[in-house]
Amino acid sequence: VTEYTKRQLTVPHDILPVISAIAKCIATRTGGTYLAGLWKETLHLDLLWWISDPEDPIHQHGDRPNSWRGPSWSWIGVQG
Repeated sequence: VTEYTKRQLTVPHDILPVISAIAKCIATRTGGTYLAGLWKETLHLDLLWWISDPEDPIHQHGDRPNSWRGPSWSWIGVQG
């Protein structure tokens, strides 16, 4: 996710379908359950996510996208 979001995309809203497709492949191989950007099996740990570069002005406040993308408890709900 970190590496993908660093890229300049021609269609920025493509990120969720791409990540979802990757997660589906992983889930097929591992038997895991993907929940809005986090894995059910490790949800107690995954909920501890944070924005890794607080000095970056884009990430300082965890900007929310203009339109709803996902729940606030997931990285999906933050733009950047």
